[in-house]
Amino acid sequence: MTSGLDKPEVDFLVLADHAEVVGGKLYMMGGGWDVRRIEDFSKPFTMNIAVGVLTPWSLANKENKFQLIIEDEDGKKLGPTVDGSFTVGRPSNAIEGQTFRTMVTVGVPVTLPKPGMYRVVVSIRSPAAYEDVVRSTTFVAAERKAGA
Repeated sequence: MTSGLDKPEVDFLVLADHAEVVGGKLYMMGGGWDVRRIEDFSKPFTMNIAVGVLTPWSLANKENKFQLIIEDEDGKKLGPTVDGSFTVGRPSNAIEGQTFRTMVTVGVPVTLPKPGMYRVVVSIRSPAAYEDVVRSTTFVAAERKAGA
């Protein structure tokens, strides 16, 4: 039995207060939010993003690149673009045809200009795919009153 995948697939994209991968496991605090309350929109904060990617057997031992951006509702990029790469190896106990999950966490410093809707976009570029694999999630930045 094989996974049926012929290119990477973004399995999940989660916003969190804190996220890290240790020993192949995702550890997260305050994960899964879709509203961020901000007291002062002139100050930056660090947004933690967890991404899970499924890589098919055929792409093991090959470099895959990813790019992560945050944009406003008009598609204008905010904060830095995060570029990275990962290579999934085949462990000696792997079963032929197996799919491999890779998890990446990124802390992105960002200043949101105003309350409103924003989007986090991750793109995966694989040596076997003709086009990028893209997944996104949206969130709302809402004003938080001081002391609330």
